[in-house]
Amino acid sequence: MKRRFAAAILACLMTVALVTSAYAAEARAVTASPILSFSGTTASCKLSVTKPGAAIDATLELWSGNTLLASWSGTGTSRVIISKTKTVTRGQSYTLKAHGTVDGATLNVTPVTKACP
Repeated sequence: MKRRFAAAILACLMTVALVTSAYAAEARAVTASPILSFSGTTASCKLSVTKPGAAIDATLELWSGNTLLASWSGTGTSRVIISKTKTVTRGQSYTLKAHGTVDGATLNVTPVTKACP
């Protein structure tokens, strides 16, 4: 009976240790969220990059086809937020791209493409 109880306690402790380790690894992941929205002929371009304790260097770019319309940069530790606007043309398609580094490693961000209504 004592062996079964000890085995059950050991199994519970191992499970808690695995769950805690997985959660800690997820909390250290880089989060980068680009947002492109429109209000009339104004494009709102936003990027938030977060990684606790990390040196962050990010650049946000607004493109119309192969033409770069605007570029904004930001640097900081743990979190960088870039929020800018640009006048655009209705009916045109625009792409918001972001790139940079987080503690020297390349920041990978999926571009966002939308049309101005």
